[in-house]
Amino acid sequence: MSPVKNVQLTSATSKKIWRFLDSLYASKSKTEVIKCLLEESTRIIPHETAMYIPVDLVTGAPADKGYMGHNVSDVEAVNNAYSAHYYSKDPLKFLPLPSFANKAFYVSEVVSTPKLMDIEFYQDFLKPLGVARILACAIIDDGHSMCGFGFHRTLGQKDFGAKEKTILNLLIPHIKNAFTICDIRERLKSLERNDRDGIEEDFLQDSISFLKSIIITAKERYNLSGREVEIVSLLLRGAPNRLIAESLCLAIPTVKEHLGSIYKKAKASNRTALVAMLLTPRFLDS
Repeated sequence: MSPVKNVQLTSATSKKIWRFLDSLYASKSKTEVIKCLLEESTRIIPHETAMYIPVDLVTGAPADKGYMGHNVSDVEAVNNAYSAHYYSKDPLKFLPLPSFANKAFYVSEVVSTPKLMDIEFYQDFLKPLGVARILACAIIDDGHSMCGFGFHRTLGQKDFGAKEKTILNLLIPHIKNAFTICDIRERLKSLERNDRDGIEEDFLQDSISFLKSIIITAKERYNLSGREVEIVSLLLRGAPNRLIAESLCLAIPTVKEHLGSIYKKAKASNRTALVAMLLTPRFLDS
């Protein structure tokens, strides 16, 4: 995969990303997460159409149902045509995972645009949909394929660039987290049906409240300071050190010092390990 050159995002773009993340984490179901991903992302990654493709965790092939689309006229027909025939013709099915897993990529990185336009997959499937430019991602969790999604532009539109690829790479961890939160919410609802003590209705109705519960638990379990709690809150929303520093009016070295303290208290090796630990379904139960 070709490297992405260093891209500087404007403050206006950063604010759009934060608004998108607010909507993403406020989603109460996987369907809402997918709808947010396909539709609301147009404000930060402009696209003509978009598709979400669920994957069968056993076979690794596209699932028989559950496709969703943005500006796609007949998603069910597209679903049937793709899973029944065109998946076997799709050059993306031969992606060398895991090197492409959880990373944004242009389809032109896998197959050149002239070559793509010369094969049946494009001529009979993509072209009638008006698709020529594709920015895509395969979401993989614990070695299992969860889904794939792509943003599309027409042949007459400018191709996706380094900026859009950078933004999508920033969003991918949050998309995974949003799916995880929805899974945990379903688990909590199941526990609530079994009359588990201490689970309040508001907690079940609001995924943001769920994140707050994780933060409160982390504060008590690891004896976090007020500033450390603020940093953990931003970490769970995927903020890099620069945005944490800007949000809390701190210097980046100070943010790193606080992070070091948090990792030590939580016995986590880095931010990825910490967030993964906080979002695991066992965290609130242990």
